[in-house]
This record gives sequence, structure tokens and C-alpha cells, in this order.
Amino acid sequence: MLKRGIGGVYHSVSSKHLQGYLDEYSFRYNYRDDPGGMFNAFLWRVEKADPTS
Repeated sequence: MLKRGIGGVYHSVSSKHLQGYLDEYSFRYNYRDDPGGMFNAFLWRVEKADPTS
């Protein structure tokens, strides 16, 4: 599943960003049965994140 997703979306992956891709797929997999839950979890993470600039 991960290999197909990376090949279909990103086309290549550097080791520098690999953990971020794995985190994204883990998040999507954990919330796959509850799209509303995924959206709410995403909003919660955005709200709690530190500003980048």
C-alpha cells in the first residue's frame, strides 16, 4: 500500500523526508473508516501547531 501510494503521488522519496511520508500514511490509515474524524484530527493538529513564521 505504501509503495503504491508513494509511486502514484510523490514519484520519488528522499531519506530526508521519508519519516514525514510514513507519518502521513499512518495518519490516513488510522482514520480511514471515519472521514469526519480525520478532518477533526487534522484541525486539532493545526490548532496546536506552533507558527512557522
